Amino acid sequence: MRFIKYIPLLFSLVQAKQVVQDWDITYVTTNRGLNQPPKRGVGVNNKLPIPVVRAELGDTLILNVRNSLDVPTSVHAHGIFQHGTNYYDGVPMVNGCGIAPGTNFTYEIPLQQSGTYWLHGHAAEQNFDGLQTPLIITDPNDPYQVDEEYLFAVDDWWPITIKESLAILQQPGGLGTPFVYPPQTLINGVFGNLTKPVTFEPEKTYRIRLVSMMSLPLWEFAIDDHELYIVEVDGVLTKPKAVNVVRMAPAQRVSVLVRAKNTVAKNYQYHITVLDEYVPPIPGVYPAQFDGAVVYHPDAPVDIVQSIPSERFDELSIETLEYEPLLEADQSMFLNLTYGFTEEEIPFETINLISYQDSLVPSLFSALTTGERAINPITYGPQTNTRVLKYNEVVEMLFWSPTELPHPMHLHGHVFQIIERGLVNDTTGASRRRVPATGFSPLQRDTVHVTQGEYVIARFRANNPGVWNLHCHFSWHIGLGFNMLMVVGPRELQRTMHLPPAVVEQCRIQGIATHGNAAAGSPVTVFEDSHSDDVTQIHCNPNAPKQFLSGSTDGLLCTFDLTQPDEDDALQFVANTSASVSQCGYFGPDAQFVYAQSDMETLQLWTSEATQLVDFGDVRELGQGDVTIDYIVKCKYDPGSQRLYMIAGTNGGEVHLLHVGVESMEYIQKLAHGNSGIVRGFDWDLSDGWAVAGCEGGMLAWWSKSEQMASSIVTPTSAGPRRPGLNSRRFTPY
Repeated sequence: MRFIKYIPLLFSLVQAKQVVQDWDITYVTTNRGLNQPPKRGVGVNNKLPIPVVRAELGDTLILNVRNSLDVPTSVHAHGIFQHGTNYYDGVPMVNGCGIAPGTNFTYEIPLQQSGTYWLHGHAAEQNFDGLQTPLIITDPNDPYQVDEEYLFAVDDWWPITIKESLAILQQPGGLGTPFVYPPQTLINGVFGNLTKPVTFEPEKTYRIRLVSMMSLPLWEFAIDDHELYIVEVDGVLTKPKAVNVVRMAPAQRVSVLVRAKNTVAKNYQYHITVLDEYVPPIPGVYPAQFDGAVVYHPDAPVDIVQSIPSERFDELSIETLEYEPLLEADQSMFLNLTYGFTEEEIPFETINLISYQDSLVPSLFSALTTGERAINPITYGPQTNTRVLKYNEVVEMLFWSPTELPHPMHLHGHVFQIIERGLVNDTTGASRRRVPATGFSPLQRDTVHVTQGEYVIARFRANNPGVWNLHCHFSWHIGLGFNMLMVVGPRELQRTMHLPPAVVEQCRIQGIATHGNAAAGSPVTVFEDSHSDDVTQIHCNPNAPKQFLSGSTDGLLCTFDLTQPDEDDALQFVANTSASVSQCGYFGPDAQFVYAQSDMETLQLWTSEATQLVDFGDVRELGQGDVTIDYIVKCKYDPGSQRLYMIAGTNGGEVHLLHVGVESMEYIQKLAHGNSGIVRGFDWDLSDGWAVAGCEGGMLAWWSKSEQMASSIVTPTSAGPRRPGLNSRRFTPY
């Protein structure tokens, strides 16, 4: 059957728009109209279900969120790639810090894909408690043009919260089971038995979108005596594939086309069947069947069938509509999907025997602020089970499920080709099924169901720089640690991404670190381009805690603002002293000036705007009479007198104190007779009136208050702006 229509593009351009959604995320106590006790769910604007969000390709989704809960929240646009907006992917402590209670946050998500998606909470698995709704993005130029659409979003509503469920599962002894509080099935937000009819008109084509928002079970969709043509899987268009039934795992989406019959002589039924595979049989729950009417004419009889089809979803026989051959892998990874128990027999979920735990810094922030260390997986913490991928490389993943539990594995930010399935205990290869090596465009999807005792091989191209989750979409499993991270192209990420201030602000509000590795450890960030040689000096700005001054053997002075993680943004000041910087520092009442001395015994003063105030040149040339200067020991700023002093030394062990002005130096005092070696260190306490010098040979010399003065003070005849002279001033600090 032919469904594709080619739409002329001459007048097909559509004005992109903003789709604005105002969500006040609130608690909602309800039983959803079911015969079970109410619980405290999570809804929007005090209501459940949350209305479906609809948009067109090219629109921007503006999601204004107010968090009225007493815990952090977040929203994940499931299946949306978030190219360039990884910080809006909505996973707390991965892409940001979640939305703090009592605060507002806005997601601005460019919708660059069409298809069937959904929005759901990703903080503490709040989707389990109701924070979820479909997201439908239509394309005016969709090659599959239809007359009308229907949507079936299916989820399970439990009478206990996710927090209560996990507490039961983690009871010592491993005997806790939440199934003593069984769920009921909701279809489009209402009890499955109350499903609404759909109306068909003869020879029209209908698109039926299926969205599985289930936390656990599988379900199937079928229409009696009607063939279904799969045309979309997880947002990716496919070649039409005729089936009788579609099986759905949690988080998966499928669109099917249905061609109506050419007569109104009969009405039919559609069926949504919840399966009891891998869950304990509970009468009326697992399995459960919900039947709805397909109405051609209100007076026509219903054609009742004797059996409803049931079969697995055969991904290996479906091709994408846009041809993309089988990818050739650059690397492969084995992912053992299993679980374990603590000594108290409390269960936990693992990938390769690692149970995921959050870092102390959002992993995206670590990728952006750790420089070259971002390519080392340990930067993100061993408990995150992180893999760092090169940009654009092809990764093959072997999902291996050796236990009695299946896993719907979801990869954020990408889709993967499904290329092979088989049984883990098959030693003969008899169960192995694989897509053709050539002439075939394998199905791509973002969530693959790995059945118990089965393996699946999938490949994807790591072409979306960011930090992306790979996790099981059973709410209980991810709540128990079934998660890992893929860091894609950290170098490209650092060059192209800048965090919006509102994203960082949410972390600040909650007291969460925004720089450094997983443990919020040093280095906070790495600046590699401002200096070209050894950095010899670092001084913090006393008036601005997150600003510092650096000096290097390349002759450069630089000041930085650490509130900006990007080096170009952080760099405030660059001054070229033309000599290797041996010491530097701030001075002035507002730390508005900078001094720099060099290995050539030169001294320069600069403003914080990188304007040179004075270049004293080689200070050894300033000595006159019996004042000899062989080297600079250090400079010291005294906040009390608001003066900068230079301490100079002689090869014979004398120390000279000079006041450094913006036009000249004023000689203060000579300290002698304490030592006879070269002075390597010096400091004083003006308030108590003593000074100490450290000299070669292990000698320390100190002086108390004294009237000792230099015997000869010389005033130069002139002083230019670059080479000031030595002025005299009687000032005796000791």
